[in-house]
Amino acid sequence: IINAPRGHISDVGSENVVYENIYLRTRSTNSNFHRNTDAWGTAWSKNIILRNSEFTVGDDCTAISTGVTNLTVTNVKCVEGHGFSIGSLGRGTQPDYVKSVHFINNECHRCQNGIRIKTVPGGKGSIEDVRFQNVKLIAAENPIAITTHYWCEQNRNCNIDNSLSIKNVVIDNISGSTSNKDMPVLNIDCSKRGLCSGFSVTRINIQKNPKTKKNVCNYLVGSDKIPYCRQ
Repeated sequence: IINAPRGHISDVGSENVVYENIYLRTRSTNSNFHRNTDAWGTAWSKNIILRNSEFTVGDDCTAISTGVTNLTVTNVKCVEGHGFSIGSLGRGTQPDYVKSVHFINNECHRCQNGIRIKTVPGGKGSIEDVRFQNVKLIAAENPIAITTHYWCEQNRNCNIDNSLSIKNVVIDNISGSTSNKDMPVLNIDCSKRGLCSGFSVTRINIQKNPKTKKNVCNYLVGSDKIPYCRQ
C-alpha cells in the first residue's frame, strides 16, 4: 500500500490470524505532516502474529488497542513512524485490557518513539505480560517510553493518580542510537499509586547524544533494583 490517506490495516475481532510480507509506504506529498497514518492496528483479537513486514508511516507502526491477547510481532521494520505502541488505552468508561503481547526481533529507524506503552489518566483496566526483546532503534527521538499520563496535557487532568495497571513488562536487549533530541533513553512515567510493577529492564545499549537527559522511572515499583533507572 502506497500513500494511504489515513490508517492502513485494522484487525478487529480476529482469532488465529497471521499477517506477513506486508509493505506500506506513506509519506506526505506536501508540507503537511502525514498524521493518523497508523500502519497496523488491532483490537478485540487473540492469537495473532504480525511478521516479516516493513512500514514507512507517519504514526504508530503498531497500534495495540483493548481486548488483545496473545499477539506476537516479529521481524518488522518501522521507518519514520511513532514506533511499536500499545495504546492509547483508558479513554472510555469501560475497562481496557491487553495481555501477552510480545515484540521480538524488530527494528525502528528514525522513529519518533521506539517502543511505547501509553494510557490516559483516570482510565481503568490492565496491561500485563508485555515483552520488548531484541529491538534495534536507530536515531530514535524517544527510545523507550511508558506513560500513564498520555493525552493529559490537552484533554485530561495530569494530576489524577490512577490509570490502568501496567505489570510484568520485560525490556531486554534494546540497541541502537538516539536522535539529536534531548529525551531520555528510558522514560517510564507512572502514576503515584504503584500501578507499574514487575518490570525487568536488561541489556540496554543505546548510544546517547550530548543532549540526552537522564533516565526517568517515576513511581515504578522496584525501580531501586533497576540500574538503568539511575543512569
